[in-house]
Amino acid sequence: MSTSVLVIGGGISGIKATLDLGKLGVETILIEQKDKLGGTFENLGSTFPYGVNAQASLKNWFQILNSLRNVKIYMNTLVKSVVKVNDGFKIIVDTDKASFIVGAIIVATGFTPFDATKIPNYHYGKYKNVINSLELVKMLRNGQNLSKPSDNTPLRKVSFITCIGSRDKKTNDYCSSFCCAYTVHLAKMVKELDRKIDVTIMYMDMRTFSNYEALYQEARSLGVKFLRVKPSIVFKYKNSKQISIQVENTITREFLQHKTDLVVLSIGAEPADGNDELGRIMKLLRDERTGFFTVSNDDDVSAVEQERIFIIGNASGPKDSQYSLAQASAAALKAIISIKGLNF
Repeated sequence: MSTSVLVIGGGISGIKATLDLGKLGVETILIEQKDKLGGTFENLGSTFPYGVNAQASLKNWFQILNSLRNVKIYMNTLVKSVVKVNDGFKIIVDTDKASFIVGAIIVATGFTPFDATKIPNYHYGKYKNVINSLELVKMLRNGQNLSKPSDNTPLRKVSFITCIGSRDKKTNDYCSSFCCAYTVHLAKMVKELDRKIDVTIMYMDMRTFSNYEALYQEARSLGVKFLRVKPSIVFKYKNSKQISIQVENTITREFLQHKTDLVVLSIGAEPADGNDELGRIMKLLRDERTGFFTVSNDDDVSAVEQERIFIIGNASGPKDSQYSLAQASAAALKAIISIKGLNF
């Protein structure tokens, strides 16, 4: 059996798995379909719940990766074929038709952010003052003063709408898991940047478990407002400088109009582009409801009905960065156990 491991996907899960394997002396091949590593994490600034700088983390990881001589990285590369041979896998990629034999595979293809234009009643892509959460991250990351995208005037009211593309029968009925926490984190950052800005989070249920509950409490202490409502439409009155959100208060059953300067849509996660083809090539099972790859209930990282194939991070369903990193380390150890023929 080959004692090398293939990692597919260069987001934080794939990077962490590669780092763990490389540090333990395992010959590791990392394949990334884009021209740079980092995935969605590369677009972030401060991460929740501890406020760690994403760019600084990536810079440190890249330095370590470059120092590991037993790690080879292929960029702008796709897996074209995976064939079982003896106790391993023969891999063919589209880069110069390169091929190699590995003893185990870790799939870390990440996710695709939900496209908010699929919900036309929120007018994302039409109203300049309706943005998604990643666009707000970019504004905060660049250190610019928060202003309306439409005319660059100062913001006085910012309103978040959660569960965009999640828990909705018209789009995806599953929960994207990390949305509540990162919405609270972003709302807290806005409030810390300018206490005068009125910040409201419109939610169905606030799912901030474990350490994220402290984040929720901190946001409330700063004055972030939480409104349990169901927003139906975002619109503008003629000649009005503000945006109105038609909502139903799910507690009182009242219908209200909430006026704001900026609407931030907290988008969820969908299966990564290319998962259909990769799943077909590797014969990976996918959840019929969500479309994400399925993993064993026993350890949360082993591919169902496949030996020595492990699936981590958002490839098997939406999850936050802390969970994804933990899975990456678990899969790296399980891959080593499998290629070494160890039993525990």
